[in-house]
Amino acid sequence: MSSAPNARTTGLLVSAYDLRGKVALVTGASRGVGAAVAMALAAAGASVACAARSTASAPQRTPGTLDDTVARIEALGGRAVAVPTNLADPAQVEAMVACTVERLPPGTTSTRSR
Repeated sequence: MSSAPNARTTGLLVSAYDLRGKVALVTGASRGVGAAVAMALAAAGASVACAARSTASAPQRTPGTLDDTVARIEALGGRAVAVPTNLADPAQVEAMVACTVERLPPGTTSTRSR
């Protein structure tokens, strides 16, 4: 049984919040709590920038990548972008924010159907 977040596990947030037109930046979004938060925000209508070190081209030892999270969000009709970032590097943190603003400008609307 997969523990990956899905529409059923994020449904509570969807009913409580309408985040259409909002942009969220989630760190640690390649797996676990970070991936679940990214999924929930997307399910509520936000466009989500998913940040972490693990990507399909540079995976970490534990399973899960930014690309996996973005694909799951897009499969549910949401909008997401992968922003590979090492949070221990201040220059990468600044670049993460700049990339998010460039790729998902404020007011960007998610395509998720309600």
